[in-house]
Amino acid sequence: MDLSGFPADVQAAAQSEIGNRPVFELRTQPKSSREEIIAAFQSAARDRDFRPFAELSARVPDGERDVVNVMRPDDLTLIRKVRRAMAAAGNPHLMDDYPYFTGIIWTLQAKPR
Repeated sequence: MDLSGFPADVQAAAQSEIGNRPVFELRTQPKSSREEIIAAFQSAARDRDFRPFAELSARVPDGERDVVNVMRPDDLTLIRKVRRAMAAAGNPHLMDDYPYFTGIIWTLQAKPR
C-alpha cells in the first residue's frame, strides 16, 4: 500500500498495524483435508450453499487453524469470495465468521512462501 502521501507518523502507525496483525496458529495435524475445505468454500462462493461449510464448522469448531495450514496464498481469491458471499447473505450467524476469514487472509499473507 502506498502511504507516501501521508505524514511520517501516520505512515509509521499504519506500517505498525500492518506488521502486527493478529494471525492464527497453525495446527500440527489438520483435522480437515484441503479437499474438504476447498469443496465447502467453493460451494459457498459459487452456489451460496453454506451447508458444507456449516457441517465442517460443526465438526471442527476451530477449523480456521486447519484452513491456514492447508490453504496457500494462491487460494486467497477463493477465500475472499467466501467472505464476500457470507457478508452478502445477510445472515447474522454467517457474519460472525467474517473476522475469522479476515484473520485467515492475514495469516496466509504473513505465511513464509
